Amino acid sequence: MFIVGLAGVIDYRPLTHDAERVRSHFGGEVENSYGKNGVLTVPNLISFARIGLIPVFLWYLIVQENPVVAGIILALIGTTDWIDGFIARKFNQISKLGEALDPIADRLAIVAALFGGTITGILPLWFVLALIVREVFVMLMVARLAAKKRMKIDVRFTGKLATFLLYVAIALLFVTVTFQGNIRLYSILIGVAGLVLYYVSAAQYAVDIKKKLAQ
Repeated sequence: MFIVGLAGVIDYRPLTHDAERVRSHFGGEVENSYGKNGVLTVPNLISFARIGLIPVFLWYLIVQENPVVAGIILALIGTTDWIDGFIARKFNQISKLGEALDPIADRLAIVAALFGGTITGILPLWFVLALIVREVFVMLMVARLAAKKRMKIDVRFTGKLATFLLYVAIALLFVTVTFQGNIRLYSILIGVAGLVLYYVSAAQYAVDIKKKLAQ
């Protein structure tokens, strides 16, 4: 509700309209109305809120020992991952800060979920280890690119879809921890699908980074 309220208070549509009018007048691309250095945009506020929910998730999971509520909070963090990107593109609010915040929020949320899921015994150890190996591999590649070329790689749809499936799977494993039957199996199958796509996106990033290093 807080985020929805902010979206209503901050009037970004006239600014976006102005940007479109300038683009039309000059016949080319222009920077968005907030500028690439914009900070207080709706997508950035959503990303900040997502990061702020991570300790709340851990508190419910570990301190309150309530994996159901923790799973719901994690699902909320995952859902808003798509919302902030949609708003940024739809209303021309893409910023450098937002481009950095979005993957940071994803990584922090996944790490928190793996940490909490491991110490509570909710997540299978093989699942956690497979995710950690992939994360370390991609982080090392990105660090190498940043050190040698001071460049970044663009986020791929495969990676975003994989992250979404992992959010769904992990959240379901938390919410259904006391359930019996096939729903736990379905949650793991969704997680495996997310893992496969996660490694596919890692291979794609490796190719992208190799090309950039060769430039």
